[in-house]
Amino acid sequence: MTIGLATCTCHILNIIFGVTIPYAMDTDEGNWKGKLGFLFAGIAALCVVWCYFCLPETKDETFEELDVLFEERVDSRRFTTHVIRRSDDGNPEIHGEA
Repeated sequence: MTIGLATCTCHILNIIFGVTIPYAMDTDEGNWKGKLGFLFAGIAALCVVWCYFCLPETKDETFEELDVLFEERVDSRRFTTHVIRRSDDGNPEIHGEA
C-alpha cells in the first residue's frame, strides 16, 4: 500500500510540476528564469531535514529485526542503539500481540 501511495504522489507531483514549470520560466508569465532553482533547493532542503529526522537507519539489520523495531514503535533515531531480545534459537522475539 505504501508503494502505491508513493507512486500516486509521484505521478501527481509530476503532473503539477510539468504544467506549472513552463509557465514559471516563460518571460510573459512567471519570468523566474534561473531563480526557479531556489524553489527546488528549498524543496530539497526540506526533504533532507525530513529524511534525517524521520527515516531510521536500517544498515546491518535483517527484515525480522526491522519488523520487531517497528512493532515495538522504536523511535527512528534509536534504531541502531535499541537492543533486540532474541529467542533460544537466535531469532528476534516479537513481543505483544501479532
